[in-house]
Amino acid sequence: MAAFVEGNYVALKVNVKEQRDLAKKLRVIWTPTVFAALPDGTVLHQTIGWLPPSDFLAEFGYGLARASLESRDFDAASRLLRDAVARAPGHDRAPEAMYWLGVSEFRRTGGIEAAKVAWKELADKWPASAWATRARWLVT
Repeated sequence: MAAFVEGNYVALKVNVKEQRDLAKKLRVIWTPTVFAALPDGTVLHQTIGWLPPSDFLAEFGYGLARASLESRDFDAASRLLRDAVARAPGHDRAPEAMYWLGVSEFRRTGGIEAAKVAWKELADKWPASAWATRARWLVT
C-alpha cells in the first residue's frame, strides 16, 4: 500500500489539534480523512474513517481515475477505471467507476458505442445500484 501511495500521491499529514486552520479549510470533521486532489488543491475524492488496505487501494485507484478524467486524459482515465473495477468488483465504488468508464470511453472515442458497452455491463452486474439507474436509459 505504501508503494501505491508514494508512486501516485503526495502525502500530507495534518494534525487536526495543532493545525486547526488547515483542518477547517480542508473541512476535516473526522479522522482519518484522506483526499485525492488535483495539484491546484481541488478535491476530487475523499474517504473518511479507517479502511482496510484493499478498500483503501480501491478508493484511491478510483481517485486516480477521477483525476485523469478531470485532466481530460481519457486514455489514462479509461485504463485506470477498468483497473479499479477489475481490482475490486465487489467494492461499493465499482458501479460508480463503471459509470465513469462509460463517460470516459465516450469522450475518448467520440462515439456512444464504447460507452454503451460499459453502461450495459454496469446495468447487468450492478442492477440495483444508483449508477445503473443513471446509465440504464442510455443503453436502450
